[in-house]
Amino acid sequence: MSFSTDLSRLLDTAKDLGWCTRFNCTTCGTHEFRSALKKFDRDSLIKQLSQLDGSYFWDRDPILLIIYQTAILPMARDLLEPLSNTPAGLFLQKAIEIQTRRNENRRKQEEESTPDAKAARVKARQERKLQKTKSYRIRKALNLSLRQSLPPFVNVVCVGEAGKEAALLMQKEGLIGADFVYYNQASITEDAVSKDLENAHLVIILGVLNSHNVDIFNCIWRVSKRINLLTLGIIIKETDVDFFTVDQQSMNTAIFVSTETVLSTNQSAADFLNLAGAGLAEVLSEKQRLHIDFYDIEDLFKQKGSAVIGCWVASGPERTIVSINAALTQLYRMGVDFKGAKAALVILKANSQISNRDASAACELVFNRSDKNISAPDISDEASCMVALVEGGNFADEIRVTIILTGLI
Repeated sequence: MSFSTDLSRLLDTAKDLGWCTRFNCTTCGTHEFRSALKKFDRDSLIKQLSQLDGSYFWDRDPILLIIYQTAILPMARDLLEPLSNTPAGLFLQKAIEIQTRRNENRRKQEEESTPDAKAARVKARQERKLQKTKSYRIRKALNLSLRQSLPPFVNVVCVGEAGKEAALLMQKEGLIGADFVYYNQASITEDAVSKDLENAHLVIILGVLNSHNVDIFNCIWRVSKRINLLTLGIIIKETDVDFFTVDQQSMNTAIFVSTETVLSTNQSAADFLNLAGAGLAEVLSEKQRLHIDFYDIEDLFKQKGSAVIGCWVASGPERTIVSINAALTQLYRMGVDFKGAKAALVILKANSQISNRDASAACELVFNRSDKNISAPDISDEASCMVALVEGGNFADEIRVTIILTGLI
């Protein structure tokens, strides 16, 4: 089969046959796809790359491989002019901006590794702990009636029908401490969103992102940034979305999951959003132990960029071990590089009492998994880990585990 004259045909075939197209694959080296690319000459690759429509750019890896094969200068700057005013040119320009930010982050990390910088971080951490202790004592001093009269700490913003169904499932399961806001029209205004979110500190955004409702998500992110709210998006992304239309500068942390990934879990979109979103919303509820509060959540998600989420429900005597290994395996099969994670949040929820031993076991498993059947690397020892224990719900003898890894590059 020859692809020497048709780049779009090569991309379609690679997708249909399930070829590995991961840019940094260390297992197979994307041998099949790279071998097919070698049959193209450079001028033909540039010409056909400029003719691809936007539907080919939802998957970044094969496009990055093509650009890497074609470019001469560092970060492919020599391709900006021949690809100008095309979807490929916009993709390349965005990729250069992302790589530039990564290089800047690495430079900052090197600066922060100096002894003076470490001492300053230790001092700042001690001050935050003192502030959190004072805040916790004040909240404990409030009586229950006053606490119930306070505005909700968490706003769950649901977009589209799947988001609405997920909200109904959360309410049916008895989620407390959160207000629900529902949007299903592109004509919403920033003033209306600002009014809906004025009492929140943490905003969890749930929904299915497609080309028709991207303006709704952008509006929510812009308003949240303007009024300084911490936002976390758990969003199922359809293949027709052009990522260049998403306002990534305004979001704190967003978890984008493809529709294929959701289908592989044998769940509907609403069930997946409910399972993932409820776990995070319950962290700040009254039923949560170990006293994780808003400041802890802020440390995890504030300006952390990319994140991933894995969820699993298991029962039996080894339920904690089984569910955590299954959730991590789910993340690995999504192509997640665990070594890049800067922080991990593990949420355990069960109807029966959860012991502190479960919390210790959860943290241990996240950093050193007991299931070595899949050759996924362990999470870096430098990453921080928080465990939240939530009691309640209709789980019988089951336990639900939600694992969120943040700070991925």
